[in-house]
Amino acid sequence: MDETTQVFEQVARYFSLLADPTRLRILSCLCVDERPVNDVVDQIGLTQANISRHLNILYRAGVVDRRREGNSVFY
Repeated sequence: MDETTQVFEQVARYFSLLADPTRLRILSCLCVDERPVNDVVDQIGLTQANISRHLNILYRAGVVDRRREGNSVFY
């Protein structure tokens, strides 16, 4: 596979992350400041399991970072 093809595939994967409206809403929520998961859940209005799944996808892709403070996880 040549270098151009690899770049196009990486870009396509990145844009597929952003193609989901829930992930865009989450990113918008996190643009202002880091937040614990429960704040993101409250602002977006979906279940904690659903928000956590999307946050994990964004984290594994390197789009967001996370840190633990006590029992809370901040993104």
